[in-house]
Amino acid sequence: MNTPTLRVLLRHPLSLVAIATLVGGPALFGAFERESQAEAPVDVRPVVETAEVHPAGPAEVRFSVITRAVDRARVGFTVAGRVVARPVELGEAVRAGQVVARLDRAPFANEVAARRAAKVRITAQLEQAERDEARAVGLSSAGATGREELEKTRAAVRTWRGQLAEIEAGLAEAERRERESVLRAPFAGVVTDVYLEAGEPTAPGQPIVAIVGAGEVEAELRLPASWRDALAVGDRIWAHPALGGDAVEVEVASIGIASDGPGRLTPVRLAFPGAAAGRDFEVSIARPEPDAPSVPSAAVTSPVGAGAYVFVVKDASAHRVPVEVTRLVGDRAVVRGAISSGDRVVVAGHAALLDRDAVIERASGAERAAR
Repeated sequence: MNTPTLRVLLRHPLSLVAIATLVGGPALFGAFERESQAEAPVDVRPVVETAEVHPAGPAEVRFSVITRAVDRARVGFTVAGRVVARPVELGEAVRAGQVVARLDRAPFANEVAARRAAKVRITAQLEQAERDEARAVGLSSAGATGREELEKTRAAVRTWRGQLAEIEAGLAEAERRERESVLRAPFAGVVTDVYLEAGEPTAPGQPIVAIVGAGEVEAELRLPASWRDALAVGDRIWAHPALGGDAVEVEVASIGIASDGPGRLTPVRLAFPGAAAGRDFEVSIARPEPDAPSVPSAAVTSPVGAGAYVFVVKDASAHRVPVEVTRLVGDRAVVRGAISSGDRVVVAGHAALLDRDAVIERASGAERAAR
């Protein structure tokens, strides 16, 4: 009589729970609950946040330079002597060719006078020898004298001519030395340093004053060898005043060649039109790096005693990849290693990761916000 009722109850699972409660009591219901929980697996994989690897783009670096005059010199005498006058002072403007110092002229004038007197004497001797030679030629033609006498007079002429040439060269040098006893400005500019006062002795090449030209201005930049190809003669780049102000465009005037050896730098000369000498600038130089990948700085892990590395997620697994950080750009690191643009690297949750650990991946907070 109860059979139809039981069949209805068996068709409804909730009714089974009721029957179990009535028939078996709490023990039977607990068995059902334990079996249900055992059938639901627990996912123990760690959850990590990942971000995409991007191309680094051009590398831009700023270098500090100080402008200087194209014309600049520390001028000194080419001869030794005693300074008797230095008519210019520190900070004074000078014209090209203006006298900036004088040596005691007496020793040089005396040497010139002695050389000139010697020239007069030797010239007279040469003229007499030439007359003797002409007389000997005439006598030899008439048969009144022998060949030996003729050769003797000709040798005398050659000797005096040689001595005259020697004394003339010495006279020219003495006159040059006398002219060099007066020091003149090689170009228009400003005296920026003075090294000797009147009354002091000087040696050849010892600087007396320093002069900076009032014309064109330049700056020298020294680049690492790896950056040399980033510039070419004629390129125009931006220079930013170190103390603030508008940037100016400057031109690459020349590129030198660094000598061989580690740590050598390549000299680059920059033309600064309209700028003043002695100003500090920073110049920006960009070098294309099309293949260099960049990752968020948070992705790079560098434990003590080991190199830097990142975790790249592929097929739901975190793969440890060694990298080398070449530079930092904002909150990203440009790296060199076995990763490429489009890969995804772990930026959060990697503290306890091991190589090839299975992970649950989700986009980083920054990427989610960008969407």
